[in-house]
Amino acid sequence: MFEIIAALDKTNPRSIMNMLKYFYLSLRLGLKEFSSPSPKFVMSLMGGIVSHVGKLSVWDKLANKFQQKENK
Repeated sequence: MFEIIAALDKTNPRSIMNMLKYFYLSLRLGLKEFSSPSPKFVMSLMGGIVSHVGKLSVWDKLANKFQQKENK
């Protein structure tokens, strides 16, 4: 988690988009939840929104980058 956030902050310091990108990446990479909002439908709603935004913003490239790094 911290490695991804640090890498995102390095390329785009203090951007709120970094948290959205992290949320998108955590879903794509299957990372364990650090914490989640209650009730569960909020998490589902956020996941759906971030998935659509991420696909439109081509954040899959980021997911591939971190996945390759993980596999090494």
